[in-house]
Amino acid sequence: METNDEVVAEIRTFSSKMNDPAAMESEEESQRKLLSQIKEEKIKEGSMKIFRSNYYVDGLLRRMIRVVPE
Repeated sequence: METNDEVVAEIRTFSSKMNDPAAMESEEESQRKLLSQIKEEKIKEGSMKIFRSNYYVDGLLRRMIRVVPE
């Protein structure tokens, strides 16, 4: 769970998972895990980073950034 003095950066990829049975199976498996387990795995694999800040904010701000190849 995020606190009001943390910046959480997560890298996610979106693809067509409808035709990929392995991706659908992986999605079902992740739904059975606890949120803390999922967060720990993402940190270990490097797709999530959490940074502490000296600033406190009230609320939550989410931004999606799309990266496209040149």
